[in-house]
Amino acid sequence: KKSGRKLVIKWKKCKCSYIEIYMQTGKGSFKKLATKKGSVTSYKTKKLKAKKKYSFKLRAVNKSGKKKAYSAYSKVKRTKI
Repeated sequence: KKSGRKLVIKWKKCKCSYIEIYMQTGKGSFKKLATKKGSVTSYKTKKLKAKKKYSFKLRAVNKSGKKKAYSAYSKVKRTKI
């Protein structure tokens, strides 16, 4: 959902330790934007630049002791602010 220069990313609740959110601007590489607990189902971005294209993807991570298990990345969602 877009609102001015802010964007709200929502996903379904999952049984995981945490969610990693990645963002891409233009044609650059994806960079980790945030890490949220598994019980959280949304993230609000701030201070995005107008007339720019952004792409987002996320993945779930389960942590057991020192080992981590990663899910596949979600489909990439693109938007223009």
